[in-house]
Amino acid sequence: MTERHLPVFVYGYLKRGGPGHHLVAGSLEDVRAATARGRRVDTGADYPGIVFSEGGENIPGELLYVRASDFEEVIRQLDAYEQTEAPDLYKRVVTEVACGDEVVESYVYEFTGAAH
Repeated sequence: MTERHLPVFVYGYLKRGGPGHHLVAGSLEDVRAATARGRRVDTGADYPGIVFSEGGENIPGELLYVRASDFEEVIRQLDAYEQTEAPDLYKRVVTEVACGDEVVESYVYEFTGAAH
């Protein structure tokens, strides 16, 4: 399946310095500070969860711009890392994020589990 080549908004473990950033570090063209609108969720574990919505608070994060040649493989790796096959954890969705004066469409991993 061919995925749309969009940047990926990250807000936790995948950010620079985070324990999952190594999955994308060698495939990035650029990283920019950005914010998305959403609601923080207590996942009951040691990782963050966000439910994205226009009426939510500004969630700070980063936009990861992945090289086109690596994009499909990086998305496969991120989907596995975020366990998108598990219906009660995360799903990859498209949302708009603010990056400077721009609004950018990007992939995000949204928490789908039960809040604690």
